[in-house]
Amino acid sequence: MFKWISEKTFSTAREFSEFALKNLVTRDYNYGFRGHADDLWKLEPTITRYYDSIKEHFPNFKVEEDYKRIEHLLLESFRSSVIKNNDIKRSDIDDVDLWQVGQHYGLPTPLLDWTHSPWVAFYFALIDGGLKNGESSNRCVWRINIDLLHMINQTIESELWPKYKENLKPESLLKERIPLLELVDEDNGVNRRIVLQQGFFSKLTYFRSIEVWIKVTSEKMAHPNLGIPLIEKYIFPVTELSRLSMLDNLDKMNINGRTLFPGIDGSAKTVMEKTLRSLQNPKYRSFCFTAAK
Repeated sequence: MFKWISEKTFSTAREFSEFALKNLVTRDYNYGFRGHADDLWKLEPTITRYYDSIKEHFPNFKVEEDYKRIEHLLLESFRSSVIKNNDIKRSDIDDVDLWQVGQHYGLPTPLLDWTHSPWVAFYFALIDGGLKNGESSNRCVWRINIDLLHMINQTIESELWPKYKENLKPESLLKERIPLLELVDEDNGVNRRIVLQQGFFSKLTYFRSIEVWIKVTSEKMAHPNLGIPLIEKYIFPVTELSRLSMLDNLDKMNINGRTLFPGIDGSAKTVMEKTLRSLQNPKYRSFCFTAAK
């Protein structure tokens, strides 16, 4: 069976950058990207980590059996709070995707942020520093084939749901155990960051990560061989010097904290980034002027 997820490893961040320019900036495929500052991180939404914290506090609590109630409590409590504080007018609340709003402000959600730009994803893979001289860490950029995902979702609806509908009743249970991996565009008009980052979301419930969803879904499909991977993971090592150098390159492409995080906080982030990078091997040019003969 062809792997739905494949990996490519690069010797340097610059090598990945050159690969991205040649292969990922294309009109031939509709791609989405996500950057991770640690290549060991899974494609898990923030609500998965919230479930893990519940297990730590209440070891006997079975999150898997009660996750829908937890999601309902989170969403409805958030809805009530924003209405009480007049953050969103009651008359507008039904026109807003509260998961998207909550994601922006730190609410655990079943959403995962993606971008249509490989360079924005590259920035997020690089932005976390803290490396000492001589140290290196593996970062990664994930690539998802959006058109292929749409085809897989259509196959779930046309083949898997009819196949398993007698064994998984009611219909809500069927769609819970064999869910679609939905893609959601920003539609609230309240999150400028998502717009500037060319962003969108994936939405997944019941399974803790996209990797788990892929494993379960591929095992159920009659013809799981896709021919090309749904997701590719590009791994590359960075040192502090190479990280700052790549951020310099992205800055020249106008990809930095100021452009991706609108507001004063984004400007402050950019100033800190540039100040740090300016200290990396500064080069001084001297000029000698002589009188014309």
